[in-house]
Amino acid sequence: NQLRDHLNGILKIRTNRNGTITRGLANAVILPHMLVQYDTSCHKRLGKLAKKCGIASHATSNEVAALKFIDWVKSMNASMGIPEYIDCIKPEHIPGMAKNAAKESNPLYPVPKLYNSKELEEMYYIIGNLTGSKTKP
Repeated sequence: NQLRDHLNGILKIRTNRNGTITRGLANAVILPHMLVQYDTSCHKRLGKLAKKCGIASHATSNEVAALKFIDWVKSMNASMGIPEYIDCIKPEHIPGMAKNAAKESNPLYPVPKLYNSKELEEMYYIIGNLTGSKTKP
């Protein structure tokens, strides 16, 4: 599970620093954001998964099927009352968390796309819905 491995680098730091969010909840919140940011590097695999799950037809392109899968994950989260963002991330903690997440996950975890600490900082801004993000969710 390559995606889970990248999430682990982010999750360990976040859930250890603030016990108010459980690891499972953090995983559910972070997952759709990471899938969006992985972009084309995961379309083929997500597309196949979407087709096997019946989320997309077999005639659908992998790119479109992958986007349908991401939308399905978001709608499942919403139907279970899972928040879209993690509101306890503080901007002043982001550089340290990103550095630790990069150290944890690079290059040890087999992920579709490696992120350096600056890219992981960006992910924390996105996941926390914080200003300062160069890429809005």
